[in-house]
Amino acid sequence: MYMSKLVSRFIGIIFVVVVFPITLIAQITLEQSLAGGSPQAGEQKHPIERLRGPGDTIRSIPTPEDRIMGIEWVRDTLYVLRLCYVISDPSLLYKLDPADGSVLSQFLLPFPSAVLGITFDGNDLWVVKWEPDHIIYQITTSGIPISSFPAPSSYPRGIAWDGEYLWIGDAQSEVLYQVDTLGTIIRTVSMTGVIDWSMGMVWVPEHTNGHLWVNDYYGNDINQLDVSGSNAVLIQDFPHPAPGNYLEGICYDGQYLWVADYNIARLWQIDDGVMGIVDDAVSVSSRTFQLSQNYPNPFRQSTSIRYFVPRNAHVELAIYNIQGQLVRTIVKRVETAGIHSISWDGRDTEGRSVISGIYFYKLESSNSIKEVRKMLLLR
Repeated sequence: MYMSKLVSRFIGIIFVVVVFPITLIAQITLEQSLAGGSPQAGEQKHPIERLRGPGDTIRSIPTPEDRIMGIEWVRDTLYVLRLCYVISDPSLLYKLDPADGSVLSQFLLPFPSAVLGITFDGNDLWVVKWEPDHIIYQITTSGIPISSFPAPSSYPRGIAWDGEYLWIGDAQSEVLYQVDTLGTIIRTVSMTGVIDWSMGMVWVPEHTNGHLWVNDYYGNDINQLDVSGSNAVLIQDFPHPAPGNYLEGICYDGQYLWVADYNIARLWQIDDGVMGIVDDAVSVSSRTFQLSQNYPNPFRQSTSIRYFVPRNAHVELAIYNIQGQLVRTIVKRVETAGIHSISWDGRDTEGRSVISGIYFYKLESSNSIKEVRKMLLLR
């Protein structure tokens, strides 16, 4: 596993150092061309690609203390758990402003000692109490207990909510437990050979069912896992933004990941490595016609593209190569209002498999509204 991770990272470095600089100018020129050229005075600017790579730090903010274990995104704020190993120490829950890390609220939890993971189910928080007993607590966003149940294992650490069930990770056995809100085990997933010592975890729905992000304490990296089967499969991983320290909590703000470290009183907002266009300036088109990032990305055989049409309209969805040449038009019809999905099998108009590389896909409507995104094909 260690060697495979090293090889993957080496290939990634070669791509960034050698391939990326060569294609950068062509990409920028092509994106402007596909999006309709440079904006004129008074026109709305089209979304522009932020040129970052997997695991790159976007920014960081301070925390009121170190020993931050669990972190969670709750209604545009960050909730962080401060670890205490001494029974007499209070378990503290901080509510932070993600803009600068300032403390908005502070709550004293009624159960001291080691409170580790934290997740949010849309209404309430769930936390993992590790020592001296192993309990999963449901609490309000003000830290008031609602309910509890025994943890499914003797070494619970991270916890995540997938929209229906809780996921609880055991750091010693490296087993993931999917449980309902009463503690009944739905199924288990082994992380053996993938994660050395699981800590914080978060479910990212935008990456479709089966994708869980898990921090590896000893491996000191951030891992995206497919947990749809009985054994977890590594999709991608990247290193801790502060090497040599210890990853703990992780959460997702709807666009980026946030991670915490045990030794350093800081949180990092990081790119999750999924290629896509980020709206630096929201255009009129992005509030009407919407083009989603393809999934999976990168892909080998086929990929799915979703798009939203606000009203009945004629639309075209076309694929272009890095030279700006049309590869294939996969949609050219009148669509009804709503969400639509189409797959591309990596073939051109003649049915021939195209080579590995960066491709662009453009959604264009009958009233000249355009949306462009980028994807990566790996043969």
